Amino acid sequence: MAAGSLPGRARPRAGAGALLSGNIRRAPRPPTRRGPPRPLAGPSPGALAQPLQLQPHPRGSAARGSREAPAIIGPLQNARRRERLARGARWRWIALPCALLVLVLASVGGPARKLIGNGAYVAAYDVVVSDPARGVLEITLRIRDFDGPQLLLGRATGASDAGTAPTASFRLRDACDARGRMLPVADEGRTWRIAPERGPLTVHYQVALQARRPTGDFDDELFSRCDEQGARLLGADVFLFPMVGEPGALQVRYQLPPTWRLVHPFQTGELTASYPNLRALYHSVVAAGPYRVLTRDVGGCALVLAVLGEFRFSDDVLLDVLSRLARYELSFLGPAPRPRYVFVVNPHPKTGDPQRLHYFGLNFDGSMLLLIDGDTDRERLNAEPASLCAHEFFHNWLGETVRQSDYAMNWFIEGVTTFYAYQVRMDAQMLPFDDYTRDLAGRYREEYISSSLRDRESVAMAGQTVLEDEAHTRYLYAGGLLLAVALDQEIDQATGQRASLDDLVRGLVKRARHDDGFLLTRDTLESQLRELTGREFGPWLARYVYGTQVPQLPAYVTTAPRS
Repeated sequence: MAAGSLPGRARPRAGAGALLSGNIRRAPRPPTRRGPPRPLAGPSPGALAQPLQLQPHPRGSAARGSREAPAIIGPLQNARRRERLARGARWRWIALPCALLVLVLASVGGPARKLIGNGAYVAAYDVVVSDPARGVLEITLRIRDFDGPQLLLGRATGASDAGTAPTASFRLRDACDARGRMLPVADEGRTWRIAPERGPLTVHYQVALQARRPTGDFDDELFSRCDEQGARLLGADVFLFPMVGEPGALQVRYQLPPTWRLVHPFQTGELTASYPNLRALYHSVVAAGPYRVLTRDVGGCALVLAVLGEFRFSDDVLLDVLSRLARYELSFLGPAPRPRYVFVVNPHPKTGDPQRLHYFGLNFDGSMLLLIDGDTDRERLNAEPASLCAHEFFHNWLGETVRQSDYAMNWFIEGVTTFYAYQVRMDAQMLPFDDYTRDLAGRYREEYISSSLRDRESVAMAGQTVLEDEAHTRYLYAGGLLLAVALDQEIDQATGQRASLDDLVRGLVKRARHDDGFLLTRDTLESQLRELTGREFGPWLARYVYGTQVPQLPAYVTTAPRS
């Protein structure tokens, strides 16, 4: 995820939620040929059948006006990248404090007892944009084939403690059975308990979207927004859902103002959608309004661009940038987890700031939110916006395919994703190598070594509170990025240049695809490193990731002169 405005050079690149990136470059070393990587297997069939959790792709998902470019080598692979580096290949890291979040809202709470029988019920939502000027939605939920003594409806728990907490208030109007009789409803704060008789029931509720978060550094970078111009809606901000049990079918129908259109990652008709499961309902962003829509197939994956607002570049140019980045990432990591991705693009609310440009991005599984400063021109599109897109799309593998159970591995997911956002842009010839190293050195000085958190808080600890404030967010993204550089160097040395961070990431993705229950933890990471290198990395992680010692980094990072 990406977001936030960061200080810096003339009109520094900033985005809310994700940090500005620094330059990251691997030290030149002799080329070594490892051969092309074996193609990765497709996504596991149970990839979506996870508990209802929004995980920050440490994803996510938030990048603050970042500058990153992952070297996604595609056909080049590791050997080619090293050859480039050995030649002093021009790679530039604009580590866009990208998106972090794709993990932002915690899991759905509530009792673990079974409230709905056999997961065979059918849930259908009617969403009416009744008052777009006030951000008010009227929603009707119909549940059929219900088989249980009571129903618990709710939203995410834990989100109120995150900087990306939902910005919507819910009011449950009433619930009735198939004959129209009112049913008793117990309001339990963030949940509502309904005790119907067996059979169909209908629930009416209202959602009021807030114009901004009440507090926080990222109060104006909202996932959901609705006004007369159009709307973007995150499922977590809109839907109340059964707390236990997967539905046999899950459908949504929208009623929009006459000139509006719907752009949806799971769209089945002009104004209808069918979700594969509750997580997808909760974890998708949809566009509603007079959006301009372009679609392009890249490696068997449909990229759908939905743009609202005016920019200094054309929609076609932005789609070209997205396609180039996606092509490199697909060639590096194999098939994307799903066949269709919707990029919802709006102007950043701080467009017009004379001091800096602002960017924000967040990956929500099959949909991505991109807030781009309206003053961004065509040339600048290859910088922070491209970094943001590369970061968020990479979260499809590291953050979605390879998941964590909580925020404990944010340092790895966000740091490694930021690292590869730089690498991809360099492979796509959007980022010169010298700019990459200059960026990395700047982030080392300004966001890592000089951070007020460095001597008292580990990077891993900062990942647990990311997006709550700018200091933690910057420290996580810069520290995670530098740890990725250092880890790549360690793997290289431990294997005599036979392996790199590329092999570690591909191994984790392959493992997650073949094991639906796989989660990224400290133990599973150590296990993968041990298998790859034959060496124990526990002490290294303890010192530099979970401790506050500074890892060994290339000289161009630590001794580069100020520009």
